[in-house]
This record gives sequence, C-alpha cells and structure tokens, in this order.
Amino acid sequence: MPVCLSSRVVTFCHPTLARSMNKGVEMRPIDLLKACVFESIAEADQERWGIEWDRLERELSPTTADGRPAGKDLLSELCGYLTPILLGRFGMTNTEFSDIPDVFGQAARHLGPAGLAGAPFMERVLQPFAQAFRELHSGRVGRGAAPQRVSYHLRSLRRFMAAGKAYAEELTPTALLLLVLHSEQRLSDDRLITALEQLEALALASMLYRWSKKVRRERCLAVLAGLGYAGATPQPQPQRKHGLIVLPEALQLSPDEKRALLEALDGPLYAKSTPGLSKPVLLRLNEFILQRSGRDYVQYEESSTELTVEHVLPQKPAAAWWDDFTAEEHAAWVGRLANLALLSGGKNSGAGNKDFAAKKAAYQSKHMVGSLNIPLTDDIRTCERWTLAVLQQRQRVLLDQATACWRLHSTQH
Repeated sequence: MPVCLSSRVVTFCHPTLARSMNKGVEMRPIDLLKACVFESIAEADQERWGIEWDRLERELSPTTADGRPAGKDLLSELCGYLTPILLGRFGMTNTEFSDIPDVFGQAARHLGPAGLAGAPFMERVLQPFAQAFRELHSGRVGRGAAPQRVSYHLRSLRRFMAAGKAYAEELTPTALLLLVLHSEQRLSDDRLITALEQLEALALASMLYRWSKKVRRERCLAVLAGLGYAGATPQPQPQRKHGLIVLPEALQLSPDEKRALLEALDGPLYAKSTPGLSKPVLLRLNEFILQRSGRDYVQYEESSTELTVEHVLPQKPAAAWWDDFTAEEHAAWVGRLANLALLSGGKNSGAGNKDFAAKKAAYQSKHMVGSLNIPLTDDIRTCERWTLAVLQQRQRVLLDQATACWRLHSTQH
C-alpha cells in the first residue's frame, strides 16, 4: 500500500514513518534520507540526481520486477554506517529514522548554503561511500599505482570480518572511510595498505580478546575521530605529512595489546570462543610465507570451500597417539596453532584420527589451490614423528611468522 506524507519540513515526517514501520508498513530509513536529500536539491537539478540515486539503488539494493528485494539492501546498510562516521555515535535499535535527519544535517553543515546541500551530499558523501562499499564487498580496488596490493589487503581484512561477523559492525565504518580518503588522494597507496594491515591486526585482536561491543565501538569512534570524522564540531583536523593524512594512534595496537595478541595466538586458537578464526589465520600466514619467498601477493580464493582446518594430533586420537602424548598434553596442544594445518576437504576426512604415519600418507600429494602451495602443511611432511618437542618448536616458528605478519614487535610503533 503506498503511503504519502506531505510536509514543508521533511524532519516532521520521520516520527510518522517510524510509527508506520511498527504497524507493519514497509519503510526503510534510506527512503527518509532520500527525502532529506531531495528537499535540499534545486528543482532544476532534481532529475539529474534522481537518475543517479536510481543507479545507486539498482547497484546496492536490487529488486525483482514486482519490486521485491532481490538481495541484501546494501544502500540501507551503508546508511547505517554513516551514523558513526558522521555523527560520532552508533545507532540504537529502532532509532534508524530519528538518526537519518541528523546524519544529513551533520554533513550539510560542511557542504554549502542551507537548503542547497542535497547535491553536494550526493557528490561528496553518498557517491564516494557507495563506491567504497562496493569495493569492500568485492575486494577489488582499481585505482592508484598498486591496485593489486591494495586489493589483496582488502580481501584479507574481509576474510577476518566474515569469520567474526558480530565484529564487522565496528570494523566496516573505518574500512569505508579509509577507502574514501584514498579515493580523494588523502591517503597514498602505501599508507592505505598500512592502514588495512593495522585494521586487520585490530580485528584479530578484538576477536581473540573477545572485546565487548562497548569497547569495540569506543575504539572505532577513536579511529574515526583521529581521521577527522566521528561527528566532532568543529571537525578536528587529522595530522598530516606532505599533504597526506597521518594514521591515528587508535588504529595501531599498543605495545601491551601486541603482547596480549601474541599470548592469545599462543593459546587454543581452535576453540569454541573463536569459531572459524583459525582458518583465516592459517590462510594469512601461509600467504605471508609465500610472499616472503618472492610470490607477490598470492591469495587463496575466498570462494573456495576445499580448504579445511586439520588437527594433526587428532581431537579424538587413536590408541597409538598415547605413546607420545599424555592426556594433559593433548588437552593443552590439540587446539593450538602448531597442531593446525590446512587441507582440502577430501584429504582432511581421509586423515581422520589415524596415527601420524597414516596421516602423512594422506598429506603426500601436492597441497594446491589453483597454483598455490600450502607451505605450513608441506612442512609437516618432513617430520618423522609428531611429538611434544615438534609441536613446541613449530609453535615458536609460527609465532615468529605471526609477529612479522601483523607487525607485533614490541618496539614497533
């Protein structure tokens, strides 16, 4: 059923829209944002920007021929991420409609004369952030001098965000803002890559530390503020060097946080408290080792379901394993990084809980995804036995690799 609201001031409509939602009338916050924007566009320009708005909706909020959603409504989702970026706070449940006029109003104060901020909002806010949202979802950035390197680190970050979906709400605003700043040439390729590496380390730390939502949101807003956003009035000016934005300290792990992250990586990585996190950690470390050996920015396909996490010392060991491990040693080591390896799904099921000699036989064929080896799995094939001493040595090596990969040296700032 169509609903038509008429008012000379669009903000008067939002309480009615909110009540309509509660009564089952299908409305979206993005519809109110559209009303706010187009109320502030000169009549002569409305057709032009109306066509652009329709294009964004087709790309980010597709519908079927009869108007039903054909996928995720990414334009409305993007609208939610603008709240922390522009207002410096996260929206609360059922406040989406009351947030929208504030989002537009905060941006409008910096965009031009009152009543004419709609077109600048489209051009300088909605278009660049929509482009950044597409880049984040596709994992592809086509601009700059190093698009392959930038895209690699963006996809790597996405992998951790997918593994910890509950944490993505606080990571996405920073990722979007970094991409927009890069598109505006306020971040160089190298600085964006460093920022994405730091955000990935922050994501991993927040998941392994199991930060509360409150802590995650506070950290996100501190990063956004350090980049000159998060609703400060007047907006703070981020530090600059040679005309480029200097990355804020809040984006970097402190020395204490680096030590805590290494301690967490040294613990039971494969655990109920961190479901799905061991696979992206292993993927990232294998890729990092390949890159250090001269394979520039190789990456396992995100869409591949072939790779699974294998426990070399099984979770439910056969009798032969107890010759080398006590029950206490098994409990302490079965879920730790040194005991985990990536295998194809078929090889994993074939290895099962057999003894180590039988497992090695299952590992013998080349572990490939496309043309990429899995070096940390291939290393296991060189071991004669799988013992506590082997696990301890392997753990030290992997923690050294993790320290280099996520720049966790205590003296590095």
